[in-house]
Amino acid sequence: EIQTAGLPADIAGPIRDLIAEFEAKETPEARCAKDADKIECLLQAREYQAQGHSLTQPWIDTMVAAVKTDAGRRLAEAAVRTSVDAWWREIVSSYGVKRGGAAR
Repeated sequence: EIQTAGLPADIAGPIRDLIAEFEAKETPEARCAKDADKIECLLQAREYQAQGHSLTQPWIDTMVAAVKTDAGRRLAEAAVRTSVDAWWREIVSSYGVKRGGAAR
């Protein structure tokens, strides 16, 4: 509420409603968003691990355990077993590749 306190009510209300939905994790969208947040943290931890930071494993384990949806678990498992270098090779190799008629 503090972050929306200075906003007009017609803007602050919907934002607060979305935050409450996210925190409640009762809708499929909220569960997906929560998992996406945890997976982003997992990917960040894996990047730190690849840079040589040795204390990231508990962080990784916690994020993997926090993911709840089936699709999210598959993504988390892939993030753990795939090297960070492979992510970057895939991203870099995809630049300029046309998909569905448009360049990415």
